[in-house]
Amino acid sequence: MKKLSLKLLSYLENQNHINPNSCQINASLVIENIIRGYSKFNLFKFSKDLKKGVYIYGSVGVGKSVLLKALNTVYSSSEILHFSDLIFHLQARTKNNATFLNKLKEKKLILIDEFSINNLTNFILFQKFLENIKKLKIPLIMSGNKKLMKIYYL
Repeated sequence: MKKLSLKLLSYLENQNHINPNSCQINASLVIENIIRGYSKFNLFKFSKDLKKGVYIYGSVGVGKSVLLKALNTVYSSSEILHFSDLIFHLQARTKNNATFLNKLKEKKLILIDEFSINNLTNFILFQKFLENIKKLKIPLIMSGNKKLMKIYYL
């Protein structure tokens, strides 16, 4: 999508009445570059050079969720999930959840809000989910309150 960051920032200003700060502006540019990288086919660009996604973290109330919700609205082929809802879908072995996960695999961008792993089961389920998403080459944008290195200690 051309000029995604401008559309995203414009949405924040016009729909949410937010004046984006420098962190939100920088995040929108990084997100646009990652999505652009996945949408272009470049014979000379190796997949190891392609970034798999973005993790946005910060304290409560800085606008991470607002940014993801705006991105979900502006980028129509995306899907936004709260991390606990994703884990619920990954744990349940019902037909509805299998259908949901198959539909998720058809998206061009997955957004996960409030990423936080607090037990080994969630870690294992999410790791398997990540492996599948990487194989499908779907970029992932996540938000959370902690640095990735502090989310879960093994």
